[in-house]
Amino acid sequence: YNQIPLVRWYDLRCLASVLVHAGLLAYALIRLRRRDLWAYCILVYLLTISISSNLFIVGPSIMGERALYTPSLAFCLAAGLALVRLGQIRWLEQLMGRRLALAGLLLLILIPSSVKTFHRNRDWKDSLTVSLADIKTSPNSVRVLSTLAAVYLTVARQEEDPKIKQRAWGEVIHLAERMLKIHPDHKEASYNIGLCLTYLGKLDRAEAAFVAHLRRHPKEHKTYNNIGGLYYFRRDYATALQWFHRFVAQNPRDARAVNNLGVIRLDNLKRPAEAVPYFKRAAALAPTFAEPHLRLGNAALMMQRPLAAVTHYRRAMKLDPKRMAGLAQRVSLILKRPKSLPS
Repeated sequence: YNQIPLVRWYDLRCLASVLVHAGLLAYALIRLRRRDLWAYCILVYLLTISISSNLFIVGPSIMGERALYTPSLAFCLAAGLALVRLGQIRWLEQLMGRRLALAGLLLLILIPSSVKTFHRNRDWKDSLTVSLADIKTSPNSVRVLSTLAAVYLTVARQEEDPKIKQRAWGEVIHLAERMLKIHPDHKEASYNIGLCLTYLGKLDRAEAAFVAHLRRHPKEHKTYNNIGGLYYFRRDYATALQWFHRFVAQNPRDARAVNNLGVIRLDNLKRPAEAVPYFKRAAALAPTFAEPHLRLGNAALMMQRPLAAVTHYRRAMKLDPKRMAGLAQRVSLILKRPKSLPS
């Protein structure tokens, strides 16, 4: 994720690390037969850290202290051993006594560590606070940038204040652009740019972003839906339908997408007869989905078939009584009409 960029073997930082660890390994192997505690600590450290060191296999995770729990055990053993040895220094033991010397050395470690832990705990106030703190320490990590972007997406969707919403959408775009500079093929980043531009009402820029996203990721079929939505907002329903059909062609069992094909034909193009097959198909794909039955009822009314509309409305209310509760009044009004109305 570029938090700590990979380097070549000839890089001085890499060579220095290799030399230090090779020296530790050589010392441990030489001293192991003598049951040297330092050798034991070194071997435990080297064996456990090799799993997450990216030396043999590049791991998929970000750098995190969780990957160092077991190696840190060896470090703590070595640190304890070092404290004991330091406490045995003659002049220090004579000056303070062995116990007091050990306590003093231990406090030199515990006090700064406790302060650091207390300070870090404040970052865990909420997801936004901890993500903003992490971005300061890992500004080049795509994973950290992605996490912060996800938090801002949640803020934008849940916040009611339009100014805060706009600012959050803008932050997501800014973070996505930073992610793409590090990882040009990052799907989430390029998709989010188009999504946020859509919510900001910048439809032309959103379309350009989605088209660029599709160019790099042609199998991201959900983008067809997004582009279709842009043309829907522009009231270009014919073009919107073309994009929505492309999505359904790749996702033929998506009941909501199939239902939307009917919605445009019914609500926007006023073609109920064309819409009905899509609603029936959506209902067949998702038998517990109430929306197609609501739309079938609307289409039946538009085609002057009130009794058929009542049947579909009742079915919708049965499937989703809470959301469709308002249909009860509509059904009552229909049934009060003259019986001569066609069914």
